[in-house]
Amino acid sequence: ARSSIQRGRPLSPIGRYRFASATTKRAIFKRDGAICQYCQETIAWEDGVAEHVLPRGRGGATVIENLVWACRPCNRAKGNMTGEEFVQSRRYNTLYAV
Repeated sequence: ARSSIQRGRPLSPIGRYRFASATTKRAIFKRDGAICQYCQETIAWEDGVAEHVLPRGRGGATVIENLVWACRPCNRAKGNMTGEEFVQSRRYNTLYAV
């Protein structure tokens, strides 16, 4: 039987990788202007993440169209919600007193 991992790389189709590559992360950082797409704060490179709008656990792919720049607190608070669900949630409203 063929192993699902070969030389440390998954054999899954493009977009199914767990983490964004450094190149993808740089592109997201540049595209979004270093601004968290949820709280609108400016986030330094080392304090931000390329975050899945549609979570991987709900079928979201690790592709540039499904990634946004986010701060770690927003990323943690969002959890398995979609971006839209998060900004409409009580959790978001509690964090940012909208």
